Amino acid sequence: MLAACAASNVKVAVTHHRANPYEQHARQLVDLGEIGQLQVLRGHGKWDHRARAEDLAVISPHMMDSMRYFAGADVTWSHAHVTIDGREITLDDVYEGNEGIGPIAGNRVAAYYAFANGVTAHFESQPGDTTSGVNNRWFGFKAHGTEGIIALRNSPSGEMYIHRHGLFVPDGQVPWKRVLLDEWEAIPEAERSHHSNVAIVRELMLAIEEDRDVIEASSGHDARAALEMIIAVHKSQRLRGRVRFPMVNRDNPYEVWRREATS
Repeated sequence: MLAACAASNVKVAVTHHRANPYEQHARQLVDLGEIGQLQVLRGHGKWDHRARAEDLAVISPHMMDSMRYFAGADVTWSHAHVTIDGREITLDDVYEGNEGIGPIAGNRVAAYYAFANGVTAHFESQPGDTTSGVNNRWFGFKAHGTEGIIALRNSPSGEMYIHRHGLFVPDGQVPWKRVLLDEWEAIPEAERSHHSNVAIVRELMLAIEEDRDVIEASSGHDARAALEMIIAVHKSQRLRGRVRFPMVNRDNPYEVWRREATS
């Protein structure tokens, strides 16, 4: 798709969450050194009824894009662990995923990413409590720095907290503080996704008018990089080892596994 767009000078914008005002504000704070040197990013899916590999494939491309946005660099390698009910997955555990995602496996995912600038990231998804109504608020990530932590949740509506110390100790000495952007909070929550999409369309229009790549939203390159981070999870599990970036073969790892098993 990107090759075809490049050949015709077509601009691409993708509706990931980095266009959300809270993510942009938090990224500015990181760039300004408000939490010291960025060290680790910790992301998680919704852990809802999809809390297996589908959580990673369907909604967590947003998290991968956001963590890459905050890291400010490309991933160089990844290592991951995909299990089902606490055991290693086998080829017999592969099934056809919902929403057209193709062959998939596992109900628990743990992934580790190393970025080119030394920042690392973790992502987790596992079955969680679907009765308490907090799955949307759980969906997000934390940016850990040497002098503070920023938590971003409830994407794409947005919810932001900051902890002014590099380590969180629940003793009440350094409390979490919620950050509120008044202009954004004035928008009804049900309409915030629409407002984010409008901002993305405006950025796409500017990119067309100025004949440049998309900057203030996720570009096609960014979306491809996020997808590569997801494919790497299952490829790492199949190979039982590190996966180097950029990946040469981006085929569905389970389709590759099936071909190898029947060859």
